[in-house]
Amino acid sequence: MLALPLQDVPELIEGLRSESLAEREGAMKKLKAEGKRAIPALEKAAKDRDLDLALRAKQLLRVLDLLDRIPAPLMKERPGIEDRLALAGDHAWTLEYLDVMEAQPSA
Repeated sequence: MLALPLQDVPELIEGLRSESLAEREGAMKKLKAEGKRAIPALEKAAKDRDLDLALRAKQLLRVLDLLDRIPAPLMKERPGIEDRLALAGDHAWTLEYLDVMEAQPSA
């Protein structure tokens, strides 16, 4: 997927404030695709006075952290696993799973 120009990241962060569910979800998907490039803006948004924005930014930061921890061989072996492992919500089981995967000897 092609990355958006960096100047669009702040615009996407503002999209997380939208009243429109579709716009918020679209912004979340695009920020997720931006990956590490979006982290500084998300960290700033996570401290915003708008609690809804801060919550969404924190959620995206957790997802990006999880995506960074999924081993490349696992992603290659199981296409789409990043979407199943990095869904919104409590990621405690996902972190445990990734810890187990990291402890496995390479094949």
